[in-house]
Amino acid sequence: MTFCLVRAARLGDCCALRAIHANSANGVSVPADNDPDLCGLMATTRGRYPFLVAECNDQVVGFAYARAHKAPLALRWSVDITVYMNVEGRRAGMLRSLYRSLLEHLQEQGYLAVYAAIAVTDSATIATHEALGFAHIGMGQALDLRQDAEYWCLTLGGNANLMTAPALRNQYL
Repeated sequence: MTFCLVRAARLGDCCALRAIHANSANGVSVPADNDPDLCGLMATTRGRYPFLVAECNDQVVGFAYARAHKAPLALRWSVDITVYMNVEGRRAGMLRSLYRSLLEHLQEQGYLAVYAAIAVTDSATIATHEALGFAHIGMGQALDLRQDAEYWCLTLGGNANLMTAPALRNQYL
């Protein structure tokens, strides 16, 4: 029997994260940084953005994290996400669970827009993003000279979301 869950990443997960990241076939969304220091990234983002792992039978099978979308203050409620899932995690059906948990965390934190870059050849991942409500927003030709990534966006909520997010409510009242 397979027991799977999504939980917050711990520093002890670093070796497993590196192993999953090392196999490019595990990439679901294209990271903004091709070779991130995952442990450093986890340490610096955990307080502000979710960094989650999918685990099956005590083995880390995937991870997802969010980070700032763009530097301008106007985009502070937008994030870029990156997701990796190995074959075992996909077979166990953890990809959508990991995505849903990440999106729930982001919505609870008051973020309004989520951006992902997806390989144009990955029809299964494109279908997953469509099923989750992401909309295709184009190909970043100026940014992606090889034109091998498509860009997708999911809007999490409107201004009402800002007023109800506990961490943000006092900032606007």
